[in-house]
Amino acid sequence: MGDGRNWVFDGTAELMNLKRNIFTLFFCICTVLFVWPGRALAIQIHSGPEGLYVHQISHIFFMVAMAFILYFLSRHPLGHGKAWVYLKLSFLFFLVWNINAFITHWLESNIPEEAFARRDILPLYLNPPITFARWVYYAGKFDHVLCVPAMFFLVMALKTFYRDAWLRSGIGKDMYE
Repeated sequence: MGDGRNWVFDGTAELMNLKRNIFTLFFCICTVLFVWPGRALAIQIHSGPEGLYVHQISHIFFMVAMAFILYFLSRHPLGHGKAWVYLKLSFLFFLVWNINAFITHWLESNIPEEAFARRDILPLYLNPPITFARWVYYAGKFDHVLCVPAMFFLVMALKTFYRDAWLRSGIGKDMYE
């Protein structure tokens, strides 16, 4: 190079620029999607009884899997530490979320059609009289209160597992100590 400095290519600067450019592109795409959203249609409607049966069976399998893993980890712990606590919390929230979703789907199929005031294609409002089953159904529709923490604890567990492995490898010791 003509400027008198010794340039050694180690790839670090180029990698940081690539990461920064990817993050900038991701941020711009997310911003555009947030500013000009389309119709999300994020709620799944199960047509016919077969769709609901399969969906309910999948909730049962997921519940059994989470209960089994929680039982197994309590009887035979594979490790100790913050990551394992996060993972167990994630499984617990997923288990409770599945129980909630199963009950809510069952109630939705058993509450009469006249109980729902339809707006567009989705049942958004409940008509009076508000019975105990309708209250449970309404509260159960707030399942994101259980699902979001489950995903958060799962991400935290994976992040902590990764950080612990990185520290054990010796690469990240100076960064975290």
